[in-house]
Amino acid sequence: MRVVITVGKGGVGKTTTAAGLGVALHERGYTILIVSLDPAHNLADVFNMRSTYRKTRVADRLEILEINVDEAVKKYLDEVALMMKTTFKHLSVLNIDKYIDVLSNAPGVEEHAIMNEFKRVLEENEDKDFIIFDMPPTGLSLRIVSLPFIHREWLRQLKNLRKAILDRRRMLRNVGEDIGGAPCEETEDPVMRELETMLRECEFLTHRLTSNDTRCVLVLAPETLPLLEAKRAFEKLRTLGISVSGCVVNKVLRLHSPVPELRSKLLEQEQCLNEIKRCFKDLVIVEVPFLEREPRGLDSLKTYANYIEPLVDSIVRS
Repeated sequence: MRVVITVGKGGVGKTTTAAGLGVALHERGYTILIVSLDPAHNLADVFNMRSTYRKTRVADRLEILEINVDEAVKKYLDEVALMMKTTFKHLSVLNIDKYIDVLSNAPGVEEHAIMNEFKRVLEENEDKDFIIFDMPPTGLSLRIVSLPFIHREWLRQLKNLRKAILDRRRMLRNVGEDIGGAPCEETEDPVMRELETMLRECEFLTHRLTSNDTRCVLVLAPETLPLLEAKRAFEKLRTLGISVSGCVVNKVLRLHSPVPELRSKLLEQEQCLNEIKRCFKDLVIVEVPFLEREPRGLDSLKTYANYIEPLVDSIVRS
């Protein structure tokens, strides 16, 4: 099973690109699941379908899924509450649920919940040839994919700290101190077991994200701000070790006759296209023209897919 992740600024066509990639790969005979992790969903809209927050069949071997982010946050917090109650039973006198309610509005909870859904989708759909993720806008996407790498280092340090605590307990017990039945061995310690479980999950995700079977696709418009954002995203992904296969430049305006009012716009576009070719010279770059109508429905997406064929070829070969 291979993974494709679309990354880019809001409004540049990530959803259309994810859908077009899915349709193109489906046309080549692969089994495809396209997943939207963007809280502002429009994946179902692109296929002219109604969102149900469940896997929906578009065609034989092609399904789409929009994640209900509010439900994902609630489920994540429920899991945190259960873990706290199970691991820290001695804190049962505290009203943990009250603190979990406060956590629901804490910074980073949405990112954690979305990454949990990312992991769940991977684990539950190993029968697919390709899973394509339509991600939120760049800033949120980068925070999401960075989480497993940050948590991995954090958890390693917490394990070392917990080992030191257990070592100290053993020392106290060996000199006859009463430690109240607190566990001294790693195999008996529920906190250590939970840390090891969390670390395994992070290692699964970091391995999956940096695997040769996972590729990112940058999506942008030929404008200054989307280009700057794409450059920052590319550097961040490269730092994390996540491979970027290509770059889709949407809404490229080509005119048969000059329009004076658009002269500055066309000049900016050409400058951006030249910069894109310079910055991403090692990637497959495809240009999609400014289309008369936004692609919606399977037939329109097949037409869109024709523009990105070189990128599809690259993803299949990788």
